[in-house]
Amino acid sequence: MCGISGIVSLNKKPIENIENRIKLMTKLLHHRGPDQNGIYISKEKICALSNNRLSIVSPKEKINLPFTKNNRNYLSFNGEIYNYVDLKKNLEKKGIKFFTQTDTEVLYEFLQNFNFENYEMLNGMWSFAFYNEVKNELLLSRDLLGERHLFYLIENNELIFSSEVKPILFASQNSHEMNFDSIVTSWKFTSSDPGKTLIKDIFRLKPGTNLQFINSQIQINQ
Repeated sequence: MCGISGIVSLNKKPIENIENRIKLMTKLLHHRGPDQNGIYISKEKICALSNNRLSIVSPKEKINLPFTKNNRNYLSFNGEIYNYVDLKKNLEKKGIKFFTQTDTEVLYEFLQNFNFENYEMLNGMWSFAFYNEVKNELLLSRDLLGERHLFYLIENNELIFSSEVKPILFASQNSHEMNFDSIVTSWKFTSSDPGKTLIKDIFRLKPGTNLQFINSQIQINQ
């Protein structure tokens, strides 16, 4: 269990108080990834990502967090890719060199080389954020069965996301109301309606779903 979080500007304007907000989100997810954590803030201050790591694959190895090899693409990852060894062999045949033994690096190279396609090749559970600094593009993804949660809020021309709802509430600059329909559903079925939470404006990315911020637009696809 790891933790991811982030804030992305939807209008290319610098995010207010970005450093303090992402640091607070990281701190609130410490219990999910006590082994290592890291923060990335873009030069223009239009994106901030954080990653709290619980080391399962290659536990003694320290890596860049969020993970990057070119200071252009950044990956914040929660989960485990079970077939990462086979994927790694296929990627090495393409001439890609690996510098760690982690499934994080394999997922990073997979996303770079398969252009956000061929997800059926991934065997695992995940929620992740993959950000391209040059294009200012973000991909959020949740695995097919939804074993790893990913919550998000869109407000004030910002997209705020996290593995848990609490960091989003603390990073938000607005007050929020309870979703009473979800409360009733939770009493009946011990769960909110699909995609919703107990907070009105905070949503949960559905299983097997990608949210992309591309060309200044948000697209959500199964």
